[in-house]
Amino acid sequence: MRKSKIISFVIITLVMLISVGSFSYVLDNYKSQNKNTVISIQNVASQGKSKSTIGDYEALLDSYEEMQDSGFYSELSNQKVYSAKVTPVLTNSNYLRINNISYTGEGFTEAMVKQGLSTVIVGKSLANKYFYGDRAIGRTFKMSGTRYRITGIYDDKNDVLNNLFKDGKERIFINYTGYNNYKNQVVHQLSCTADSKAYNKFAGAGLKNFVRVSFEEKNMAVNDFTVIISLILIFVISVYLIKLWIYSLKSTTLFFHKKLEKNYVFKMLASNVPSLLIRSLIIIGIPVGLFFLVIFVTSDFHIVYNYIDRENLFDISFMIKKLAEVLGNERAMVYGGNPYFINLYNGTLLILAGLTPIVTTMFFFFFHSLVNLFEERKPKYIITGIFLIISVISAITSFVGGVGYSFLQITLLITAVLILKCVRDYLKQA
Repeated sequence: MRKSKIISFVIITLVMLISVGSFSYVLDNYKSQNKNTVISIQNVASQGKSKSTIGDYEALLDSYEEMQDSGFYSELSNQKVYSAKVTPVLTNSNYLRINNISYTGEGFTEAMVKQGLSTVIVGKSLANKYFYGDRAIGRTFKMSGTRYRITGIYDDKNDVLNNLFKDGKERIFINYTGYNNYKNQVVHQLSCTADSKAYNKFAGAGLKNFVRVSFEEKNMAVNDFTVIISLILIFVISVYLIKLWIYSLKSTTLFFHKKLEKNYVFKMLASNVPSLLIRSLIIIGIPVGLFFLVIFVTSDFHIVYNYIDRENLFDISFMIKKLAEVLGNERAMVYGGNPYFINLYNGTLLILAGLTPIVTTMFFFFFHSLVNLFEERKPKYIITGIFLIISVISAITSFVGGVGYSFLQITLLITAVLILKCVRDYLKQA
């Protein structure tokens, strides 16, 4: 085996794994922060009033028991905590839970809400900078003449990827009853999950002129990038599989012709059962397997049918323009409140759109290099065994951890082709 083949294969494999890993990380990062199907009402306006206030929200809680499952968000003007500029947000613990904002500490308890205690949940970055990290819980600070006690530290996900999508605000969440004159503060956003009792009350609770934002469709749209990559990979591998299928047809025809010259039909069938079974599985299995694989992958394809006019399905410029309009409209919908999830969604789409051609290009070069390397007799079964082990490990990781499905799909496709290649060589010898 030539050194150049091994070196090129190793380099291409590493680059492909890095690109697939980056793709999976961006996808899983988005999914981890959108576990719930969040239904939000942005910039709420109540019938007969200019804006809904926290007082209006409390009246809804008294009138509708189902609204107890909802959370609200009221953003105040920026303040100073030591030298840091922060954005105070009046909210309840439900809002944090619904929007997957995880925190350490006790947060806002029922007793704090009833007693109107001035307690806050600060971000990890602020805690590390001014309050000795985890030891921040229990410490106090003064803001706008009021002293607040820290009862929780939330994960503000201060990493490179998430910082690309943030709006630059350092938010601190305040127990709303601990803020003076809280009843007259405007509610910028109401939230609930799609499976909560509050969901059915949102539209009929006297709230008008609201904009509904559901992350259910957004999760599905982001998942489409995995579908796109899977389809391209299936197409690349299909070319090779079709060649293998044609070879199997020719090989089987020659096999029958040679064997029938020396034996009767029944004797030939009886003495070549293993070989005939394998040939039958390849000839029938490849087209059937590819058909069901494409059906399985495209069954969750979502974005085309919801955002693209079917009459312009193959008009690339129209599709890009339409998608840009959808993203622009969604950004414009968030007049107030916390736009982080909208920004996260749009940013994730843009990064995945850039990574998708990189992953597919690297896969094409990887597959070409793998086929060249696979022509060598010695490493054939070793490489197949390695990919079989990787596939099993990635399958266990995916099903147990619930992540990494894009990586699993790629390794399974490669492993299947390698096994078929080994079978083809077996048939050659038979």
